[in-house]
Amino acid sequence: MLMKVVSSSQPWYFGHVYLPGGAESIDDYNFRLEKGSDAPLVGTLMQVSDYTRMDNGGLYVVVQALGRFLVVDAIRHGSPYSVATVEMLPDGEMVEHFFGEAKDTVASFDFALNDDARGAACAGAIAEAEAFRSYEFEAVNVLESDAILPPVASFNAEAATTNDASDGVVHKAIEEYLSQSPGNMYHGECSIADDFDLPTEDDALDMEYEVWVEIDALASILSKLNPKANTEMPIPTQILGLLPEEEERRPWPKGFKLQRYAKKISNAYSLLEKLSQIKVDKGKPHLPKTGAGYPRLRRARRLSYTIWALLDTILGDTFIREGIPKQEILEMNTTTARLQAALLRVREINSTLRQVLRTG
Repeated sequence: MLMKVVSSSQPWYFGHVYLPGGAESIDDYNFRLEKGSDAPLVGTLMQVSDYTRMDNGGLYVVVQALGRFLVVDAIRHGSPYSVATVEMLPDGEMVEHFFGEAKDTVASFDFALNDDARGAACAGAIAEAEAFRSYEFEAVNVLESDAILPPVASFNAEAATTNDASDGVVHKAIEEYLSQSPGNMYHGECSIADDFDLPTEDDALDMEYEVWVEIDALASILSKLNPKANTEMPIPTQILGLLPEEEERRPWPKGFKLQRYAKKISNAYSLLEKLSQIKVDKGKPHLPKTGAGYPRLRRARRLSYTIWALLDTILGDTFIREGIPKQEILEMNTTTARLQAALLRVREINSTLRQVLRTG
């Protein structure tokens, strides 16, 4: 399948659905991609960033997970791979964010043929994700990259980061959705668009704040457990790059170390740039700061996924595989829900580590 994907023109997309048992289950009738089967229907849109052929004839492929989708119609089941029609699933807060604009467009758009503001908001959220894709997922060159790739995709500093870059695209998507006659519309499973009790952007940002407070506590505990470590801050900069600026509504608690550490790194890179001929790219993830104008809600959404990479890949937390499967995390329909689940888990980890500190 991958050879067929990379033999076509870019971008190289394919869908991934986790089947228990892996490839051995693809021909199992019980795992057909349809409602009522044992197969999960929420999967991940993947992008092949780069690849190279290995000496043994195989492919070394770098892929990036772009977003969630729902299988709505399976066209072909079984080996060598299944084929299906899917619908992208934006987080509920994203739909809520564009609902007001969609309602206004319903009232003012002369060419509207339907009044489904929720569906139009869903289309706007999907369009925004596509607009920011080039910034959120920097292309990886296999031959130039380090031997070990980070578990989190890097930002692309050369791509646009402002809301202005997506405003026109979002509004156009809303109008295009409303231009469909009811008879021609696809009534898919963007089921979150029918949920009128969706969490808001502020709900997601409040939960994001709580997660960062616990991450700071985790970093402090890890430093105490391993005071001779070569690194001052045991949190990867790809994750620190999502640390928000302090806000009046959400001031960091006394003793919060992550902000000071991020500022220290920023000053170090500024000094390096001043004293040398090296041009430091301030949009890169090694400098802990997202690009100016990057939407706060997208920042919180990104953290809701990358925090699990921290727990799984970096800390080796088996709870993600045994207590809360990754599929369950993927099927959470809101940023707030994923952040809340992560918050509870980090608190549990901190509680266990504090007990270790107390007992010596």
